[in-house]
Amino acid sequence: MKKNWFTIVFFIIAILLILATVSCQRTASKEAVITPTLMDELPFPVATQPPVILDVLDSTQTAIAVQGGEVQETQPTVEPTEEPQPTATSTPVVFPTSTPGRPETYILQQGEFLYCIARRFNVNPADLISLNSITEGTILNPGMELKIPTSGTWELGPRYLKEHPAEYTVVAGDTIYKIACDFGDVSPNEIMDANQIESAETLIVGQVLLIP
Repeated sequence: MKKNWFTIVFFIIAILLILATVSCQRTASKEAVITPTLMDELPFPVATQPPVILDVLDSTQTAIAVQGGEVQETQPTVEPTEEPQPTATSTPVVFPTSTPGRPETYILQQGEFLYCIARRFNVNPADLISLNSITEGTILNPGMELKIPTSGTWELGPRYLKEHPAEYTVVAGDTIYKIACDFGDVSPNEIMDANQIESAETLIVGQVLLIP
């Protein structure tokens, strides 16, 4: 009877030892479970990183905002800068003035002739010819300086050749001086004043001029 009891106890102990051994083997072979992390969490312990990496990670996480499950990077705000505007400077335009009375001398221009100058300055053509020692063979060229008589007047009919005020359309070969001679008693400077022309060389074919 005692042998049978001893055999039962030994058999139970053997079964318990076998079960304990199997349980230890299963526990040791069980794979580690990786817990998923949130998007704003680090996938490794922060404490194990060098201080420099910690600073980089901290600044990176600060710059990222998680909204509605989407990651949005915040863009830096750039304030627009106003460019300095150039200050406009106005240069006064100086126009030539009309010929005052009779000058002592006058430089002959392209398109002008002797009687034209006598009409313009209201002098006697004979006095102009005599004062400048002009003979029948004298050639008058642009650039020639003429002396203007201080006395005497034009006595050969009207000084004007065309009535004015009027409008005149510039044609090829025209100059301010030639146009003034065509009208007779008009100064080139008066025409330039009336049309706000700065240079006598800026006439354009087809340009309409006001003749005062």
